[in-house]
Amino acid sequence: MEPVTSSSNAAKGKSKIIIWVLSIMGGCLLLGCLLGGIGLIIYGDYQSNNSAAMPSTQQSEASPTHNATRGQVTSTVYFPITVEQFVARYNIAMANMQRGITVKDVEEIDNGKFLTIKLTGNKYMGLLVAANKKNRKLHDFTFIGMGDGTDNSSVDILMGISACFMAVENPDMLPDGRHEILEQLELLDGRFFKTGFVEIERNGVKYTLMNKKKLGILLIGVSSEDTTLKNYERKVLRVSP
Repeated sequence: MEPVTSSSNAAKGKSKIIIWVLSIMGGCLLLGCLLGGIGLIIYGDYQSNNSAAMPSTQQSEASPTHNATRGQVTSTVYFPITVEQFVARYNIAMANMQRGITVKDVEEIDNGKFLTIKLTGNKYMGLLVAANKKNRKLHDFTFIGMGDGTDNSSVDILMGISACFMAVENPDMLPDGRHEILEQLELLDGRFFKTGFVEIERNGVKYTLMNKKKLGILLIGVSSEDTTLKNYERKVLRVSP
């Protein structure tokens, strides 16, 4: 697969389509309110759903939790990096893409065994991450992007999505690798904007990309072996009918 270059007319055409579609997604809600609202709805029930879960220190290790009400066994699986490491790798990725945007911790909410941490980048995008309270190992993350009708905001959102993958896989990922990600997310051919939903798995991580009218673009990342967030998408969809 060849990397995207400025000399590629096809790539230019696709980029224009992406920027145009993202540009018309500007909403009236503030990103900060979205971060708080989504965090409360999605992460607020961690304590009740996973009160017996034991922390794991490696992505390959799972902690089984028996749900007595439903008679089910769920597994809580963590990434092998802490929140701080994820943030550092994300910021390195953005710097490598020559996008002068960094995310930082602005608020932490204690949900029992989990922490919900709000990270802000700029007015167009932010991140919500859930981590183990004891060792701060990353459990999952949600990228939230909302454009304001400008090309600049659209590019920031695309770079932010790419940086999430890079933070997990390789902050120094080359352009052809980033191009592959956008292809897998069906962003380059525009199919994502027709369906509003794409789910892929890469290197043991499940990524879900959603386009919601009132929320913007959401990218969710969690271990493919984790079963505690199997209804995650449903909760998000319930926020914005």
